[in-house]
Order: sequence, then C-alpha cells, then structure tokens
Amino acid sequence: MIASMDLDMDTGTPLAAPTPAKASRRTHAKTRTGCKTCKSRKIKCDEEKPQCRNCTKHNVSCDYLHAPSPRHNGSTLSPECSGRLNMADLELLHHYTTSTYATLTDNIALRDFYRCTYVELGLRCEYIMRTIFALAALHLAHYRPSMRSHYLSLAAEHHQIASREALAAMNQLGPDTAPNLFIFSALTVFYAFGSPRKEHANDILFFDTTTSGVPDWIFLLRGSFALVKTLSVEERQKGPLAPVFGSGRDSWNAREAMAAAPDPDSERASRLDALEGFLSRPREHVPAHHRAVYLHWLHELRKSMRHNDQALGDATVFMWLFDFPDEVLPLLKQPTQEVLLILAHFVVLLDRMSARWWVQGWAAHLMGRIWSLLEDEYKIWVRWPMEQLGWVPP
Repeated sequence: MIASMDLDMDTGTPLAAPTPAKASRRTHAKTRTGCKTCKSRKIKCDEEKPQCRNCTKHNVSCDYLHAPSPRHNGSTLSPECSGRLNMADLELLHHYTTSTYATLTDNIALRDFYRCTYVELGLRCEYIMRTIFALAALHLAHYRPSMRSHYLSLAAEHHQIASREALAAMNQLGPDTAPNLFIFSALTVFYAFGSPRKEHANDILFFDTTTSGVPDWIFLLRGSFALVKTLSVEERQKGPLAPVFGSGRDSWNAREAMAAAPDPDSERASRLDALEGFLSRPREHVPAHHRAVYLHWLHELRKSMRHNDQALGDATVFMWLFDFPDEVLPLLKQPTQEVLLILAHFVVLLDRMSARWWVQGWAAHLMGRIWSLLEDEYKIWVRWPMEQLGWVPP
C-alpha cells in the first residue's frame, strides 16, 4: 500500500511536507553563583544554602558544603567567603594549630597546651581567637615574603580589634576575665616581637619613647603577672591555665636554687661583678634609691642568665622581668644610662633565642639602638655584650 500524500494539482508532483512549528523555549535568568552540581547537570540552581533544593531532592552532595579555599594570586589573597565561612581566617587557624604553636616554646608539654587549650578558650572568647589569628598571620608573613603585605594587614586588623575588646574587658577584671586577659597578654608579647621593627630615632625596645613611655612588651609582662595574682590558688592549680602556672612555678624554683651556687662561667661572672661595682658606686646625678633599683634588676638578670644555661626557653629569658620593682617603670619612660647598660646585657640572653622567627634580628637591632643612646663614658661597659653577639658598631 502506498501512503497517500498531497499532490500539486498543476504538475502532479508531491508537495513538500509542512515544517512543524518549533516549540517555544522557556527562558530563565542565568546565574553564575549556583552550585557546581546544578551547573554540571545544566539545571537552574535556586542557590539555597547550605544545600540547594535540587541536591537535597536527589540526595547528592552540594558543593556549598565543600567550598574550595580562595586561590593565591600574586601578592594578594581575597578574603572571600563561601557561604558563612571566612576562608582567610580558617587558613590562619589551620596554620596556627599545625605550625605556629610549636614555635612559641621549647617545652613539649606546653606545646599541646598552646595548640589545644588556647584555641578551645578562643572559641569562647573572640579577642583570644583574634590574637591567635594575628600571631599566625605574622608567622606566615615571615616565611611568605611575596604575600607579606597581605598577612601583615590581616595581623594588624585582628590585633587592633582584639586589643579594643581586651581593653574593655579590663574594666571588668575578675576571676572570669583574668584567665582570658592573661592569655591575651602572653600572646601579645609574641606579637610585639614578631611585628616589623620600627627604625625611628627614638625607638627602643618596641616602643617610641616620645609617645608611649613604658615598652609595650614589659607592660604586658608586668600586667600578666598582676593578672595571675587575681586568681585563687585553686584556679591556678586546677583551672585551664594550670599547666602554664605549674611550668612557671617549677622554672622559678629551679632558677632560685641555681642562683645559690657559684657561676660556672667565670668570664661572665667577672664582667657582671664589674658592672655591679660600677652601678653601686655613688655618683652625684644618681639618687641612692635608683642605685638600689639598678642593683636589684641586675641581680635578677644574673639569675636568669645562670638558669638559661640549662633551660633555654622564653619563660627563662623573660622571668627576671617578673620580679623587678615597680620603681623601674618610671625610669624606662626616659631610659637612663644605667638602665641601658642593664638592657644591653639582657640582649645577650635574648640572642640565645635568635633561631626563633619572632626573635630573629632583635638582638642586633636593640644593641644598635642602645649603642646610639649611650654616652661615650658608658660605652666601655657594653663591650662584653657586643662580643657575645659579635656585633660591631656602625
């Protein structure tokens, strides 16, 4: 059977079959921010977060739940967020818990404390977490020079916000806020050292004598010591910071016990004996009570030097600062020649830690600043510190 068809009545030839009308295509607004699963299936994504409806309906993974971190491009890094995640902050937290924490102390037991307990407390106190971010950013800036400006910017932003919040918390100082403020102070000491050094003419020991007076890091150390005193004995022994206080107490007791024995380093002993004799000598421009302060401070520094021979670490290096009298603080506002001599000998202790990223370069920098502020008659008394550092005047 031949199928019937339409013919041209004039020619008898078959007529062409009519072209069927094309169905109209429904259009919709395109989106460039939908999930990858919808894009691969070429369907519209409703962009609902944390998981779009299409992925929920088909029980498949939505890439909103596994957002990639922003890519590095040259010297900048966009702090983009995927959903509610701040990938720049997550990078800093990851770096702190995998690397930065281990650079803060040689005490293996305290390393886990820095890595775990500080972060756990930071989850309940924003200014602690921001200080952790700031410290991690400085660490990354030190080892990634191509992105230095980016990480320094992150560090400054986080620490400025943390400082404002911590300052507000100090107005309500008590057993609940003291532990958090202690952690902030301790981490900020590392931050002060790790920050870029200033080269101003009046810059000495991380501060500008024309504006701020007492060095920030000394103020923080003294402040942290005062915060400890506000805690009860039970809090210090059983609270979250007990490992830090226990380690500090053990180091302090060992330092005091070691100070009773003669110094095995005879050259160091003779140099410090000579300096002690010079500082104790009556001089017209030096009040007697100032001489007593200088001698006490030098005595505490000598004990830390002795202890540091066997227990290298940041606690040992800075421990002598916890017990110097408050009368020294006004003297630091306009550093006297005698204070500069004592600080020059402290630089020898600081140089022992120069392998750490946050201390690198500080010993030579401080010796240079001290040398520039010393009068000629006092420079002879810093020859020994200069020899220990191998530092040569410009």
